Amino acid sequence: MRMTDLSPDEVALILRRREEQAQQEALWAFKRKAIAMAHAFDDWSATTGEGLTFSTFINNFGYQDQDGKQMYEAVQRIHEAAMLFLAAPKTPGPERELAFLFEVKDWSWIALPQAM
Repeated sequence: MRMTDLSPDEVALILRRREEQAQQEALWAFKRKAIAMAHAFDDWSATTGEGLTFSTFINNFGYQDQDGKQMYEAVQRIHEAAMLFLAAPKTPGPERELAFLFEVKDWSWIALPQAM
């Protein structure tokens, strides 16, 4: 079956599904890249003693990809989540539950370029 054999609604449905899949794949790729960058920045920061600011991330650490602002924000949120984890009480209870309210489950706040 060729695309020309399908109705316009069927073609639109297929194209919409492909777009959704491409966006999901881009999100996963960005998430994995952000986790790797957070780790790399943490190692670099431990060596240089420099903290995480946008200027330091771009100019000194040298992140130069076009998604610099989004990547900086992702690295910042990953570091904040890690600090919350380290600061959380070790025993179960309401304090531990509150500490994980910030847990990163939704990456939709990241503005990704539109997939083709």
